[in-house]
Amino acid sequence: MLKPLFSKIGSIVHYLYEKFSSSLRWQFIGIILICTLIAALAGMIASNIAPTTYQRYYYPTKAELEMELKSLASIIQVSSSQMIHHHLNHFAQQEKKVRIITPNGLVIDRSNNTTESHMDLSQILVKIAHQDNFPTDLPEWKEIYALYPVEIHKKTHFLVASVQSSGALQTYQTGNPFYPFVVSPLSFILTYIFLTSKKLKQLKNVSEGMQEIANGHFHFRLPAKGQDEISVLAMHINQMAEKLEQNRAKEKRIERERTELITSLSHDLRTPLTSIIGYLKYLLDQPHLSKEEMRTYADIALAKSEKLKQMIDNLFEYTKLTHHEIKLNKELISVNELVNQLIEETFLLSELDELKVERNLTDEQLLINADPLLLVRMLENLFQNAVRYAKRPGKIIIVTAKNENTALIQISNSAEPIDLEVFRHLFDMFVTGDKVRSKHGSGIGLSIVKRIIELHQGTIQADQQEGFITFSIHFPLAK
Repeated sequence: MLKPLFSKIGSIVHYLYEKFSSSLRWQFIGIILICTLIAALAGMIASNIAPTTYQRYYYPTKAELEMELKSLASIIQVSSSQMIHHHLNHFAQQEKKVRIITPNGLVIDRSNNTTESHMDLSQILVKIAHQDNFPTDLPEWKEIYALYPVEIHKKTHFLVASVQSSGALQTYQTGNPFYPFVVSPLSFILTYIFLTSKKLKQLKNVSEGMQEIANGHFHFRLPAKGQDEISVLAMHINQMAEKLEQNRAKEKRIERERTELITSLSHDLRTPLTSIIGYLKYLLDQPHLSKEEMRTYADIALAKSEKLKQMIDNLFEYTKLTHHEIKLNKELISVNELVNQLIEETFLLSELDELKVERNLTDEQLLINADPLLLVRMLENLFQNAVRYAKRPGKIIIVTAKNENTALIQISNSAEPIDLEVFRHLFDMFVTGDKVRSKHGSGIGLSIVKRIIELHQGTIQADQQEGFITFSIHFPLAK
């Protein structure tokens, strides 16, 4: 019942907020009105808190019995003697007793649930005069009488009805006036403090923020919600700080990327090279090794060499792709056909222990203009990345769809959460989601993927939620 009321109040509050957001003076007028309204509503709600419950027992009244006897009399006056007795018993089915008596008190007919043959009319009148049928707090056993004249065979007789009852229980509640008296003003005060605290905090933040920026902390930003005078001032201060921060961040980023590239490159190339040299020296220093042992160490050295070659090839490929004069040999390609083919090739040849592959490809025709070799390279990198880093047991989900004027490809795999700082730089060189990045890959694959997509005027985005990492790629559809 209160939900529509609160909804309407919310709409009014929203309108007033938009209307008064450009003026501090009108904002405070609106705050007073809102506080008054909330205080009134709180008082209404509080009036129903801890109500007092009452119980009363109600009994049949003489007036109710007389009305029933009046209806019965009108029926009896036009009925035969046999039918009169039938009507009396029908009346008595409602747990009442009824008799027809003469003025002398002789009972000439009665319902089957009573046995009197004579009743004193004067005593009946005394009982009716003194009977108590008022409600009581506790149940009491009462017998209520009523008398009504009836003419039978042109003679006046009386219908005498009685009913015994222990009372019908009725419960009702009344509110306590103390709670609205306390809750209403308290709600007004608390609402006023709540609504004005944001504006007062904003004034304080502006003062503190200007001091922070003056101290060289250009990353500091002021909250600038609304359109009033304080918000406009905060927005201008933020614009100034943002430009200062961008200039300083650009200089730091260039220096950091240069340092990281040198460090990562030397680390990732030196590690497998050191292992290769170590195993080869060991083979030279241990001439008495068995053929099996020599074969084992040689295989390890070969694997390290192949990994080193792969890293150098990837680095060379990335360098070639970042060259601005690269030429794309574009063809009209069906996204669904290519994805289907690569799914069969990649996941049949890969080790999918405890991994389930799900595909959900659209029935719509998705045609794009792309270099097939680069597109295959991009999808293979993403599929292999999904297999390599998927949490086991788990699954890989591949989706294609039409999204407005673009073809959407999504590759998702179950995975452990990645640190947010690492995740933000997932497409940078020498970055992987695995803490031990040398365990699986070189950290260049996703950089290559991003560059291939950019060369085709596409976009890629990575998201992680609900235990999955999802790569979403958009390519413009062929016209």
